[in-house]
Amino acid sequence: MKPAFRSPALVAVVLAAFGATTALAAADPNLVCHKTIVKQLEKYKKTHLKLYRVCLDKQNKGDISGPCLDAVSDAKRGITETKVAAAIAKKCTMTTIAALGYRSDCQYNPSTPGIGGTCPALPVTTPSEFADCMQCWKGAEFARFVGTLYASHAQTTCGLALDDTSATCSAVGCTSPTPDQRDLGDNAENDCQRTRSKAGIGYLLKREKALDTMVRYWTRFARTGKPTAPRAIRWPRFEPNDPAGARFVSLVPPAPVALGEGSFHFDHQCAFWDQLLGN
Repeated sequence: MKPAFRSPALVAVVLAAFGATTALAAADPNLVCHKTIVKQLEKYKKTHLKLYRVCLDKQNKGDISGPCLDAVSDAKRGITETKVAAAIAKKCTMTTIAALGYRSDCQYNPSTPGIGGTCPALPVTTPSEFADCMQCWKGAEFARFVGTLYASHAQTTCGLALDDTSATCSAVGCTSPTPDQRDLGDNAENDCQRTRSKAGIGYLLKREKALDTMVRYWTRFARTGKPTAPRAIRWPRFEPNDPAGARFVSLVPPAPVALGEGSFHFDHQCAFWDQLLGN
């Protein structure tokens, strides 16, 4: 099971950030709204993934009967969803959301029979409804991700169907043959899946954090002319005649082009790429 992980809600956040650079430079309420959306959806993401991971680990060991999410975990997710929507509604208006480049509806993907038909049909007339739309799309993608990591519980996670008719997950794909669906038990097999799943979720969180940092770099650059971001690596200004410029990597080869060891051609493995590309 190896689906292509592409979140409509994530794409929406990124496109909105790049499309809103002019608005961000002109109006602080837009910047506050954008930061709130990113922060709150990150909170939802972490909570959603952690609840599923902890629940499925317990189910595999036999500590709970399942299926996941159990009532307690599902209630916690519901509380987080309510808090996320309230926080976005407090800092955003439909005007600022539109200025950030988001859609006025929830149709970020073509409609499909399952959850992919539920999310596009959601109304987006208030900031709270906008938050519900974002969480719907993200929830479908995260459920698919969890179903992929915990292959032994893909069907219970996605509501039996693993294609676009699932009422919970975006289409998982690559499900033939379907992995054996069962509780693994407290054994080495479960240890392997638990370790892999924890690492996979950690990777996703770090990947989206890096993407968010780059979005912050670009929006700050558009607003202030400096590519900075809170708690991120500082990018020093490039000065061509500054000796410190040696710290920057140039993709432009020097002229004339030397071919020996220590040259630009040697350091950049040009011979390998020439052979690979047939040049």
